[in-house]
Amino acid sequence: MSLNELKIAKKSLTETLLSLYDEREAANMLKYYFTDKFTTEQQQNEEYMVTEITKDILRFKSFEPYQYIVEKAFFYNRFYYVDHRVLIPRPETEELVSLVLDHLAETPNEKLSVLDIGSGSGCIGLTIALESKHHSELSLTLVDISEEALQVAQRNSHENNITPLTMKLDFLDEKQWTKIPKSNIIVSNPPYIDLMEMKEMLPNVLDFEPSLALFADPPVVFYKAIARFAAFQNINSKIFCECNPIYIHETQKAFEENGCQDIEIILDLQGKQRFIRANYTPNLT
Repeated sequence: MSLNELKIAKKSLTETLLSLYDEREAANMLKYYFTDKFTTEQQQNEEYMVTEITKDILRFKSFEPYQYIVEKAFFYNRFYYVDHRVLIPRPETEELVSLVLDHLAETPNEKLSVLDIGSGSGCIGLTIALESKHHSELSLTLVDISEEALQVAQRNSHENNITPLTMKLDFLDEKQWTKIPKSNIIVSNPPYIDLMEMKEMLPNVLDFEPSLALFADPPVVFYKAIARFAAFQNINSKIFCECNPIYIHETQKAFEENGCQDIEIILDLQGKQRFIRANYTPNLT
């Protein structure tokens, strides 16, 4: 394998990205691709690099997301492993994490148990655990219906030296709730996209990201279950959810009708009604 072949492969990659994306976005991908994709040792193996670059050119041409190609996503100042088994974390989900961390900062030294429902890659729950400097006794449970997603979460847990409880179960099946440890912090970015919205979505999402983690029918079904679960636990708990702005008022109503209190709709940085924060307090009367 000659250096010339590697040079040709790099040139072909550059031309491909420039043909698919605007100059700024292409330049940004090229800036990070080689360090994101290859270890230092792999960069010494020219034959391996040429083979991988050639395969990745085809993947880029199919509009496969960059994060799946390099198998990592940047989230809350850390890289997490991602592949087709899990969603790629979005910037607005970092805002969800910040809402939880702001609350934790107001309750220092309190013993807390965090439940991440529909955890996917684990980036929400793991980031909360990693950033919770004042809660050394914080316990974390990651719940997902997908065994494959939990495998990714377990890998990210291991790479970040966190040991959460991971549970495969269908959260919409209330009979399974008895298996879940009681948790005073409930956080979730569940499936919330209406099937009717599918026609407006980009192919790079529809063709590559797991539909199980995207769509819900009806879109508020998980929020109703989360509110009922809080009542089922019957302990003081704080709930934080990322929501579909189109159905934010239906989501708010779902929490109201299932006994939650102090329900707040919170805007994301784009001004969209993206999050709900609520309390559940047992009725002691």
